[in-house]
Amino acid sequence: MRFPIKTAIAVLLLGTGVYFGYTPAKEAYEKYTKPKFREVEVSRGPIVAVVDATGTVQPVLSVTVGAFVSGPIEKLYVDFNDEVKKDQLLAKIDPRLYEANVARDRATLATQKAGVERAKAQLQQAINDEKRSQALRKE
Repeated sequence: MRFPIKTAIAVLLLGTGVYFGYTPAKEAYEKYTKPKFREVEVSRGPIVAVVDATGTVQPVLSVTVGAFVSGPIEKLYVDFNDEVKKDQLLAKIDPRLYEANVARDRATLATQKAGVERAKAQLQQAINDEKRSQALRKE
């Protein structure tokens, strides 16, 4: 009989300790997590509103913008969500890449023209050599 009495006393003491330990902890937790409010007198003034919310904003009108060429942007004339008008310049693409391509193509054209002139000169040289050979045969 002694064993169950000791166990009952131990459980009772343990339960009392938990109760007296849990109650102040619960009250402290509720005190620090309770929402805090400020009370002020109502008066007229500017409206200041801060909304902390999550979600998505949908545009009224969405337009896809594209360009005929691509490349790095040199200058940006508008910012995100700026209102733009028809034919308004939005950005300037860096022209150096395209200018280099034009210069390369002009150099290639000049090289090909020089090749044509060289071929014409070789043709004229061959014609002259043939005429000279025919003249030497007749003699």
